[in-house]
Amino acid sequence: KYNVKVYVTVNTLIFEDEFEALFRYIDQLVDLHVDALILQDVGLAVALRQCYPNLPLHASTQMHLHNVKQVEWAKSLGFSRVVAARETPLEIIRKMTRTGMEIETFVHGALCVSYSGQCLMSSVIGGRSGNRGECAQPCRLPYALAEEKDAKMIDLLSDGEFLLSPKDLCTLKDIAKLQEAGVTSLKVEGRMKRPEYVAQVISSYRKQLDKELSLVQVTEEEKAMAQLFSRGFTNGYLFNALPAEVLNMQTSSHVGLEIGEVVGCNGKYIQLKLKETLHQGDGIRLVKGAFEEGFTVNFLYKEGKLVSSAIGAAQLNQHMKIPQGAKVYRTTDIKQMETLNQQIHRNERRVPLRMTLTFEVGQPAKLVAEVRDIQVAQSSESAVQLAQNAPMGIENLAKVLSKVQDTMFSIDKLNFKLTGEGFMPVAQLNALRRSTLENLELHLAAQFTPYLKADEKDSTNPADSDPRIIVVVRTSEQKSTALTYGATIFSENVALLDDDTGYIPPRATHAAVDYINPKLMLPYFIPNVNESEFFGDFGLNIANARSAAYYLSLGLKSVLVSVELPIHKIIEIAKGMEKKFGSSAGLETLVYGKRELMVMRTCPISVQYKTTPIQCSLCHHRNFYLKDRKNVYYRMEGDATCAMRIYESEALDRIEEIPYLKANGVHNFRIVLDQESMMETEIILRKVLSKTK
Repeated sequence: KYNVKVYVTVNTLIFEDEFEALFRYIDQLVDLHVDALILQDVGLAVALRQCYPNLPLHASTQMHLHNVKQVEWAKSLGFSRVVAARETPLEIIRKMTRTGMEIETFVHGALCVSYSGQCLMSSVIGGRSGNRGECAQPCRLPYALAEEKDAKMIDLLSDGEFLLSPKDLCTLKDIAKLQEAGVTSLKVEGRMKRPEYVAQVISSYRKQLDKELSLVQVTEEEKAMAQLFSRGFTNGYLFNALPAEVLNMQTSSHVGLEIGEVVGCNGKYIQLKLKETLHQGDGIRLVKGAFEEGFTVNFLYKEGKLVSSAIGAAQLNQHMKIPQGAKVYRTTDIKQMETLNQQIHRNERRVPLRMTLTFEVGQPAKLVAEVRDIQVAQSSESAVQLAQNAPMGIENLAKVLSKVQDTMFSIDKLNFKLTGEGFMPVAQLNALRRSTLENLELHLAAQFTPYLKADEKDSTNPADSDPRIIVVVRTSEQKSTALTYGATIFSENVALLDDDTGYIPPRATHAAVDYINPKLMLPYFIPNVNESEFFGDFGLNIANARSAAYYLSLGLKSVLVSVELPIHKIIEIAKGMEKKFGSSAGLETLVYGKRELMVMRTCPISVQYKTTPIQCSLCHHRNFYLKDRKNVYYRMEGDATCAMRIYESEALDRIEEIPYLKANGVHNFRIVLDQESMMETEIILRKVLSKTK
């Protein structure tokens, strides 16, 4: 009715035992005629495209779509819009829009430090999966940078302790560039934010879209948004920001707006020098180096007198020792909050309405009401009478038609066609207005195309039943050992590639390279243009039988299930494949190896050592680690594109579970080697082979 589109997020991975209840939920959404569903799970997308052929589907940023080939693949899946990965630069966004796909980009709010959909840190460390909407935000916790030397861990100095915490995205100045690039929709991160934040941010971007802001006004709007919540602003990788411009290592919390400094303390008062007005009731932080203290301003003084606001010299009651030179940051502006609250409660959405009244003596009064391209007409039950005294003129008729306060409408324009000196009782005119607007509201609510319903199609799993042991290697010693055990070998180390060793491309390649290797391990789906042998890696996020069967139907030899799944969920996938697709062939699971917890464009090593990304390569010559609060170390290493990976501290070991997995339909097993020696590699492989016989 309000010409507002409602998109519902179903953007998590779906487990095998959840589909029945999920389909009932989606049936309800279809009955409500939501305008689109936002999805992550490929198996769900395939099923919905079959069951609801004309239901719009949007690809969530959780799908890790970051280059043009992926957008074209999403189009083949039936998606009508792609929410691009936050790391996607503008030049690639521009190419994405040229495919004809609607492209949506994040423009404001919190940033994930890892590529969305590719972060396992919360899941592996704390059991709360970001791919299930449960992220505990370990990236916002303090860490130390460490280096391994001579088998010892050495803590390194860093510019702050929040080594993985990004600033917040703000692209208000750059909206015209996104419009020029052909972006369809701007995405603001507003989940879990208070209403005042949403009101301010949306208002600021709406004004900028409507070209209402000068450069000076844009700066003021940025300050207003920063005041409500900000960890510092960056325009992000969308506009090619460097890692040092993205991370805020000093804090993972709301920074606020700098408004002055502490110039002294005398035991009674904290002396302030303010460049912005401070109000009684404002929240502030006082910060200098490691010192930080936050509180609400309950008492504010000017020259010793209690005041409600102050600028320039001012005083606060001294309740503790505050270092001279501490910066004053306002974290809550009480006046801003009051203004936004008034706007929120005052700005009731109404739909602009045009009405035309034909008022001719001897004929029923006819009222035509129009909204957008919807028009309804209705006539009064009785005719317009000849006035015995003063006729009803435009002014009196307008008063009657303008009584729309208790409806969803506001008056945009009134037109009148008067013939003769007519009169009609006000009660009859009121009834005509009410019935016409009620009829219009019904028409507005019915303006949609019904969604078609069909049955999900049956299919069979085409994968061959030959079991495989797949080993990912880093060194020539690991490779030679694995070959003696007849394993299928893959590596990201191009120096090891040959007919025996397949290639693992980088986890995120915005340039959309066509790989010519005869054997590829797909970190994300890449259409097969060279008749290569394809194998699926953990980045495909397979959590159910439908997803596994879809990728196998595209010709992949095997697909690795999500490495964050417990064993009983893996077995549910195998059983689901056998039941729905006739076979669990091609299903693969990790039985040994350190899982990749994050892949990110941001590099804390580059920030600390002030190097240029790509040209740096420090992480390839030295062993860097993150150390958490529990003194657990996580190795960090960049790939060929300088995307930084963080690995779990200890290898996952499910080798003893292999017989149980085999008995329940899983026959392909993955080993991922990191820094294991030749001897350690042999022990692992021998143990795996003994369990697979």
